[in-house]
Amino acid sequence: MDPKKSRGLGGWGLRQGSFTIFGLTYLLAVSANLTAATFEAFSGRWWASLVLPVVVGVAFIASPWLGKVWPKRTIEPSARISRANSCRGLVVFVSPGRGSETAVRAVEYHGPALERVWLVHSDASRGTAEGILEELSQRPHLRREVFELVHLADAQFDNPGAVQDLIERVVFRDLPEGISERDLLIDLTGGMKGTSAGAFLAGLPRGRRLEYVPAARKDARGRGTRPAEPIEIGIDYKLKRVRGQ
Repeated sequence: MDPKKSRGLGGWGLRQGSFTIFGLTYLLAVSANLTAATFEAFSGRWWASLVLPVVVGVAFIASPWLGKVWPKRTIEPSARISRANSCRGLVVFVSPGRGSETAVRAVEYHGPALERVWLVHSDASRGTAEGILEELSQRPHLRREVFELVHLADAQFDNPGAVQDLIERVVFRDLPEGISERDLLIDLTGGMKGTSAGAFLAGLPRGRRLEYVPAARKDARGRGTRPAEPIEIGIDYKLKRVRGQ
């Protein structure tokens, strides 16, 4: 069932509290039967003792008070940053010009452990990506078959939805044998703002990993001139109970 469709009355998650509601219903039924047993069968008090608890229970479940008494559970994300740990798979984005330097730095940093590198490029940066492939595949610790050129049209390279969809289709749905999602890092740098946004969305699900390459040196305009070591962004998802307002 879609979690978005499992919201109960009064904004309370019935899926989260189904056992509690079942218990309440059972207790109401038992108490109603016990109470009814003290009155003459089919009398006014007898009927009231059966019907009133049910009416009260339904009204309570349908009211906002249920969320105040029983807290609902929400997932609260938190982020931590640290020096990037090694990975076996790496997704990097290649832009024309100096924007490609972060991709090279990320591959060099993870080089010895890499088994697959996806070089995502646009029409404008196709030549740059091919040059990176030729350059890096000459390194002793990297082989040509490790690299895979992934094309994305110029119009889509800055489109978050298109970038996210590409990563899902080309990378996560066709992971090499023996490589899990936890073995892979998505680098957020190297592309445009929309590219980074799409990469971030693809890396948000639990169990996936993200990194970025900061600037070790900047020019007078604040633009990076030399990339530093990659930084990993760890996103933790904690289940938290919150009471209704």
